[in-house]
Amino acid sequence: MAKEKTKQKADELPDDELFCDVCGMTYKEFLETGTFRCENCYKVFKARTVKKIKDAMKKEKPVVKVTKKVVVPTKNAKNDLKEKIEELKKLLELCIKLGEKEKAEQVKEEIARLEELLMEREK
Repeated sequence: MAKEKTKQKADELPDDELFCDVCGMTYKEFLETGTFRCENCYKVFKARTVKKIKDAMKKEKPVVKVTKKVVVPTKNAKNDLKEKIEELKKLLELCIKLGEKEKAEQVKEEIARLEELLMEREK
């Protein structure tokens, strides 16, 4: 029960207050550098990082508007696509660093799909 309360409190902490009790690295530092200082960092930050990855994957925005079965590109569809691809590449790096192979594979597939769509639009 006490462990559950500790976990709940840790989940509520801001990124700069959650830290590794072995080396002192904060979660905010981890996000900035993308690397762990010690093995314990992985254990401390894993749950929050996996949650952030899942949240990022859920927030995927549609690139086009659909109206009466006609696909109409949004105003800045090309730029939106490029930005989304860059975001996904950063997410892919994080998935790889955390050893989340399944998530990394999903992100790779999404990057490939969006790059293909971008190439079609540039023609």
